[in-house]
Amino acid sequence: MPELARRFLRPREGWLGFALLLVMLLSLAWSVERAEWFPQVDFMVALALTGAIAGALLGLTRLSVVLVLPASALLGTAAVLYYVGAAFYPNLAYGMRLILLRGDALDWTRIVLDGGFAP
Repeated sequence: MPELARRFLRPREGWLGFALLLVMLLSLAWSVERAEWFPQVDFMVALALTGAIAGALLGLTRLSVVLVLPASALLGTAAVLYYVGAAFYPNLAYGMRLILLRGDALDWTRIVLDGGFAP
């Protein structure tokens, strides 16, 4: 079996830790969705699965931690922006979603800095 295939099919750490991580992430995502803390949280399960799979794949590569950490931060940010934008602005193009999310984030920041409450 080639080294790359073995590395992904039989990781040194085993798959039990990944399975337990999935259980933990999915139970948290389902709990937040069920609690309905705020509207439109349907993206939580998809985001948890995306993050777990991307993290596992990046963790199994031979890349240095110096490369993997910034890559995972960028991938995670992109995934959050994609899923949140799709939940709040489903009928818009991706670029327009980002512009509107930026505006929402700036509005929220202004409210909080003025001492107000922003849910």
